[in-house]
Amino acid sequence: MYNPFVPFTEDILRSLQQDGMHFLVLQRFEWPRLNRATTFLVTPYAHIELAKEHEHNLKEKEGKLLDISKDADKVLALLKKETGYHLFLDRFKETNWNKRMLKVYERNIVNYLRSRSTFTRHDSIDINFTLKFGRLIAEVRATDKSLDVPAFELIK
Repeated sequence: MYNPFVPFTEDILRSLQQDGMHFLVLQRFEWPRLNRATTFLVTPYAHIELAKEHEHNLKEKEGKLLDISKDADKVLALLKKETGYHLFLDRFKETNWNKRMLKVYERNIVNYLRSRSTFTRHDSIDINFTLKFGRLIAEVRATDKSLDVPAFELIK
């Protein structure tokens, strides 16, 4: 299983605090072989307005905004191994992550496109993964067709 996101650690939390990134949006994150109930993507912000805009774009019970200048203990509690929680920073471990996603999950992507879309094997398809408000989206494009779908749907 390939996951391109940086695991969220205590060191990262401390670094964010030092850099003035006091606002974190924690939201549920779906990834193969990880339990959605205990897996979260963390998006840091220096400005409360941007963090609130992100929070406003979340679905009900998808996540919440925390101020780590007040709530660092809550985040630290989630980072303990015995809790079973998995937190990832909204940053990628490597620059070629997009290509690697396509390679690792190629079979799943092809199966999804054949069974759940109007794309055919003759279409010249471009797939780009983007992060929008903490959600990894697959943008699938062909000459006359397009599809934006949560990346998890393609790779699961």
